[in-house]
Formats: sequence, C-alpha cells, structure tokens
Amino acid sequence: MAIREITAIEVAQLAPRLVDHMARIRRDSGALRPSAVESFRATQLQRFRVGTPCDSRIFVNDSLDQWLWIDTTLVDVYVEPPVEPWVDALAAIMGGKEILVHRFSHGDSFEFFDALALREIGHYLTAHVRVLGGLQEEGQEPLKRTDVFLRSMSAGELGEFTDAICESWGRHRSVVELNQTADELRKDAEATMRRTLYDGVSTPGHEVLAICTETQVVGGIWVEIDGSHAKLWKLYIYRPYRGHSYSRGALIALGERLRGEGAKRIRTELLPTQHHIREVFESAGFTLTEKVVGASA
Repeated sequence: MAIREITAIEVAQLAPRLVDHMARIRRDSGALRPSAVESFRATQLQRFRVGTPCDSRIFVNDSLDQWLWIDTTLVDVYVEPPVEPWVDALAAIMGGKEILVHRFSHGDSFEFFDALALREIGHYLTAHVRVLGGLQEEGQEPLKRTDVFLRSMSAGELGEFTDAICESWGRHRSVVELNQTADELRKDAEATMRRTLYDGVSTPGHEVLAICTETQVVGGIWVEIDGSHAKLWKLYIYRPYRGHSYSRGALIALGERLRGEGAKRIRTELLPTQHHIREVFESAGFTLTEKVVGASA
C-alpha cells in the first residue's frame, strides 16, 4: 500500500470525511455534547478553507479512505489493518520522536495504536451534573453523600489550598513529564493558578470553595462555570482528613450547587498516577472520555 502526502486538489474531497470522523468519536465518547457537533464540524472545516491547515501535514492512501493528520500533535488518524506501513510512515515522519495523541474512549484504529509505544500523560473525565447532584436514572438508587458542605473560601484560606494543590500536581506530574522536576512543575502550577485566578477568590466565573464538616475545613475545590458547562480544576482533601469519603461527598455537594446554577456537564483532568481519586470520581458519576498519550513508533 502506498502512503503519501495529500495533494492540494484532494484536500476538499477528504476534509468532510475526516471532520465527520473527528466529530463522531468525540460525540460517542462524551467529550463533545451532541448539541455542539455541528459547531465543531463547522470550525474544523473552516481550517481547510484554503487547503491543508497551517503547519499541518496529512498523509493518505491512494483511495483517500485512510489518513494521518499531524501538526504538533497527531490530530486525527483512521487506518485499517495491515497497519505496519502506517507505523513505518509515522516513524519516518517523526524521526523516532514522540508525538502527543488524544485518544477517545470510543475511538478506533486500535491495531495501529497497539503497534506503537504509548505513554499515558493525562486523563479527562466528564459527568452530567444531575448525576453528581444525586439524581440518577430512573430505577437507580440516589448517591449517598458524606456529611460535608461547601462554602466560599476566604482569601486567607486560599494560600494553604494553593500550596497543597500545586505541590501535589508537581509531584504527580513529574512522573509523566520526564524533562521537568517536581519543583519546576510546582512552580508552573503556581504560575497557572495566579494567571487564572487573577483576582483570587473573587475572580469572575470561578468558585473556590472550602470543603467543611461541622467543626473544620477538610479541603477545597475549585470550579470554573461557563453557562451550562463547568470545569473542575482541582479537588483536594488535606492529609489529616483523608479516608472519610470527603472527596466523594464534596463532588455530590458540588453537583447540587452546580445544578442550582444551571450547569449541565462538568469536565476534569487527572493524571495517570492519581488512581485513587479517579476511582472516587467514577464512583460519583464521572466517566473517562479521553486520554492524552505520548506515542512513538
């Protein structure tokens, strides 16, 4: 099978098929809500308005029904067995270097990825807010919540929360970011947090909440709300208070809060080393929708 770079005249023929593939695997995986599919397709097709997107290379077979789209990442891939020619092509294109890939839970081209060396870097999980709020599908038992409640975090409490989550993020991230130390990654996390929460606990669109029992603050949770969508930046239980299901209780309490604010879906990122917290998130209604991996042939 011949594998070659696409010609300019072929781009218009391939683009709709390629974009449909991208939209389908994201929708089926839960990474793209159904109501946003047409907007996603229009945005992606716009990238092809004058040919191959800027800084991209697309490799195809002669019948244009298999492809690799590469820019700084492996943007999209659809190949069928035998996959060895495609693996060899990727190795030649990348010169043996690793490339980032977003793999979706309902993706395809499994044989191709099985033939690559893969290194997990990040996990994305998504949930419907109604599930986090304890409203399950008909016939299911509602989620039980630990006796915790959420309140707005004070400016004074933000410092302890920032120190804890940035230290944790740097430590876990250093396992997958091979070229940076935990201390460097902690400083990166601090810079990101200062830039994002530019007005501290009063930053518009963000809620930084203390996780409380009747007698003490046991942790914190940081969420960003944009209309019907929410991003859970961080959830952290301070070390002395772990082992009491406070994380799960905080997620359920957050669901109740977000439902009252009109949010429908929530998304979060975890690291592959955070096995326990991923189990907690899944027990509260999150599902894995996407993985970021480093791939090399």
